[in-house]
Amino acid sequence: MESHAATTRWWISTAGKVEGPFPQGHVIDAVNAGDIPITAHACPVGGTQWKLLGQWPPFAEMVPPAPEVIPPPPNPPASLPDDSPLTNPRLPAIANWICIYAILVCPVFWAIGYLSLCVTGSTYHPDSRFVGFEILLGIADFFASLVAMVFKVIGGCRLRNLRSSGTKILKWSMLAYLAFVMLQLLIIIPIAVVASESDFAETTPAGEIISFLMIIMALGTLAFEIFAIVWLHQNADRLPLENN
Repeated sequence: MESHAATTRWWISTAGKVEGPFPQGHVIDAVNAGDIPITAHACPVGGTQWKLLGQWPPFAEMVPPAPEVIPPPPNPPASLPDDSPLTNPRLPAIANWICIYAILVCPVFWAIGYLSLCVTGSTYHPDSRFVGFEILLGIADFFASLVAMVFKVIGGCRLRNLRSSGTKILKWSMLAYLAFVMLQLLIIIPIAVVASESDFAETTPAGEIISFLMIIMALGTLAFEIFAIVWLHQNADRLPLENN
């Protein structure tokens, strides 16, 4: 067994050149000063095995820690959240639902509403004295609802793209069409009250079912738009929108 005294003196080999033997304290000071590299080979006096200096226990703590390996960034997903044509991840959930309604639901409901007329037909009999009012109101409603629908789509797209004008376009287009609907009701209800039973056109079971479903859809749309108007009015300034 090698004596303790022997193991405190070391032969040092650097680039094939053997130097020493040096006391263990001298070797430690030389490594700290940079005179002996920690990658030099060392052998204790009286020993026969050469190892890297840092592999010997007295010098192991002098080995610099291995550099931290930074893992590579994860591969980007195939599609980012803001790839959706209807929503934006920077908007709150309610604002995204308003975008979905304005961009998708509103045009679909508008098309369904006018396609349903092919089944329900007109409200008044062709010979009724009120059929002219129905035709005029139908034409006015077609163009008013078409313009409102287009502006809602534009407003929804601009809100989805974080443009502050989107909230204004949505709010005022909804308000304007709601006002037009209220004006229509002020005309339709008195006419329906004074009209006799013979003034109304005959209905079919399919037409009655579709008319009922259209009323439900209209009430749901009315409730959502009123909610959207109030929410946009209260929260537009808190949304991450660009001024334009």
